[in-house]
Amino acid sequence: MCYPLGLVPYLTGQNLRWIYLIPLVLLALFKAPLKKIVNQGLFLVIFANVLWGVSSTIWSENYMISLMKGGVAAVCALSALIVGWDWARRKQMRYLLDLLAPAFVLIYLAGFLGIQKQMGYLLDFGGQVGQVYVLAPGLNPNAFGILVVMVSILPLWRFYLSLRGTLFEQMIWGAGSAIAIYFCLSSNARAALVALSFVFLGGLLAMGMRQRYQIFLGGVVVLAMLWSAQSLTIDYFVDRYVYKGSNAILMSRESVWKESFDMAKKGGLVGIGYGLTYGLKGYEFQGQLSMGFYREKGNSQLAIMEELGVVGLALYILMFVVLMATVWRTFQRCRDRDAKLMIGLLVGITVGLMAHSVFEAWWTAPGSSTFIFYWAVLGLLMGVLDRVRAAQRRQPVTYAPPRSPLYPVRPMG
Repeated sequence: MCYPLGLVPYLTGQNLRWIYLIPLVLLALFKAPLKKIVNQGLFLVIFANVLWGVSSTIWSENYMISLMKGGVAAVCALSALIVGWDWARRKQMRYLLDLLAPAFVLIYLAGFLGIQKQMGYLLDFGGQVGQVYVLAPGLNPNAFGILVVMVSILPLWRFYLSLRGTLFEQMIWGAGSAIAIYFCLSSNARAALVALSFVFLGGLLAMGMRQRYQIFLGGVVVLAMLWSAQSLTIDYFVDRYVYKGSNAILMSRESVWKESFDMAKKGGLVGIGYGLTYGLKGYEFQGQLSMGFYREKGNSQLAIMEELGVVGLALYILMFVVLMATVWRTFQRCRDRDAKLMIGLLVGITVGLMAHSVFEAWWTAPGSSTFIFYWAVLGLLMGVLDRVRAAQRRQPVTYAPPRSPLYPVRPMG
């Protein structure tokens, strides 16, 4: 039963994973119409963020590390963004998220097998012992939780489409959506739960009022069932998901954030260089770009300020502002219900991942799955926005006939 899990280390090894980047780069360079995306204002702001990271090589305390990590980040981010954008432009809206299907199957399979084998550890939550699932060898609960969030938009989207189909389809995809909630609760990953909340919120806000109420009530029922299934009490819930068995809400994050905040203040205007840690020198390359010189930073925004300075943080904020402004303008003019929901889900997962980055410094970790996925989803969102704007331009312009006067003048005589 665990044979599929045994293949995971070989398919996602530290070095083998970079081989999968080659076809991504080739698709971005030779298949996607680059001129169309380069002319967009949002892409220019994104490119400025990537370029600033690579440029930090010039003043970096260790130019080789910043060049290697900055170069990898640029290639990963731009390739995933462009391929995601091109996929969204070419694929039918109904099948847009099918590219997540392989990951969806593997992650859910790992979850089911992990629960069956009781792979995890026990913690005391307010006097009641609870199981926290690791769910796969070498994969901690926080990592599994965010992986579930990444693929959760697929069952949610399919459940929405199934509302026009059969009852069987609704049951299958409704169960898939509920299982995503269950996996996140079982992993005890608070950051993943926050991200998943944004996914659901984005979908609900993008729906029509009637469907919004239906899905909301259905979600309440599902949560109530999961609550009763895990025999949760209020005290147990707070101790497990807020305090996580500790006396402090922030638990291990408190000391990490404090250190990262102190180091961020020393980043200055331009930072110490992408991929570096303040005060660590004498690095010797040992085959990995995170060995011997990097510490856990626990917050992407503080990591950006430490490595790329105030300028890097300002570019990061500018990108988010331009993204939200672009989404808002396009969403307001969109009349396609399917496109509006797709935008809502993609915005939800994008904002959810940025909220998750408050607890995990994946923004400066270009080899992480979250980093690659974020840029791919951002590309999907940009592609959907392009499709909506193109559809609006193709709509024929109709002119209403001139209205007759309220009191027409009658001819004399």
